[in-house]
Amino acid sequence: MQTKWKGNHEKIVMEATSMATAGESYGSWLRDYGAEVTYTYDTDKIGKMRYGESIAYRLSGHLDLARNAIELALDEIPDDSEFLIEEGKVSLAISEEARRKLMNNNLMLLLRRREMN
Repeated sequence: MQTKWKGNHEKIVMEATSMATAGESYGSWLRDYGAEVTYTYDTDKIGKMRYGESIAYRLSGHLDLARNAIELALDEIPDDSEFLIEEGKVSLAISEEARRKLMNNNLMLLLRRREMN
C-alpha cells in the first residue's frame, strides 16, 4: 500500500491487534461470567476502545480492519462526533487507495499499449 506512515508500522499493527484481542477477551469473559459481576464497562469505554483500534489500523494502512472497528464503535455510540469524523477519515483513505490503484492500473495499461505499438 502507498499509505503515508505516521510512526512505526509494526508497533501500530501490534498495538491495534492487542486492543482487538483485549476487546474480544472482554466480550467472551462477559458472556461467560456476566451474571456474576456487578459492574461492566459502559458503552463509552467500549466505543472508545474500538475508536482507538480504528485509528491504529487506519494509520497502519489496514483499511478494512479500520472500517470494521469504527463501525463497531458507532454501533456502541451512534452519534459521537469523534467517531463520525473517524468514519469519514477511513472512507477517505479507502477512496484514496482505490484512486491510486485505478491510476496505477491505467498507467500499466498505457505502458502495455505503447509496448504493443
